[in-house]
Amino acid sequence: MTAYALPAATQFDLRVVWQSENKVRSTVIKNIRCYGEAKKPIKAAISKNISFKQRLTSVRRDLAPALSLKNTKGKLVDIKDMVGKVVLVNFWATWCPPCRKEMPSMQRLYDKMDKDKFAMLAVDMGEDEDLVFEFTFALDTPLTFPLLLDHDGSVTRRWRVRGLPTTFIVDKEGYVVYQAIGGREWDDPELVKKIEALVNQ
Repeated sequence: MTAYALPAATQFDLRVVWQSENKVRSTVIKNIRCYGEAKKPIKAAISKNISFKQRLTSVRRDLAPALSLKNTKGKLVDIKDMVGKVVLVNFWATWCPPCRKEMPSMQRLYDKMDKDKFAMLAVDMGEDEDLVFEFTFALDTPLTFPLLLDHDGSVTRRWRVRGLPTTFIVDKEGYVVYQAIGGREWDDPELVKKIEALVNQ
């Protein structure tokens, strides 16, 4: 799997340009703290691909940062309301190829899980709802889990995301226990087994 590194050593405004349905798109991601060199062209800045296996990395068990955003339907979604469930929090963008690639497998995982015990949040970084709608409309697999809009990148920064996609697994008590940097096949048996173990605790 691959992760797209985000450029910049300090806070800055990043304009991302990409192609969508033969149209040139652009968006500004404001004041995001990432790594790399801000002055390099975006193509060079995201060119470093890192391979990952289908695994989750255990992290220090810290309380999940605040996450309260509107979804694509305009409804406010707050992770605090999900205490008692295992929550998969995925940070992504439509211009990120591995983000797009893993979305169908995220839906397959979501379909497998008991919604009374498991939740999934996909946080789009720095884009408007029109671009997200375009992306989801073009998918062969409809997405039924919430897509949240982090227009100014504030939540992405709060969660200290350094590359896309990045995914966190939050336990029932609201603590981050796993992280995955780069795309995954989320219905892979080993990943499902680990997530189900948390759900069944």
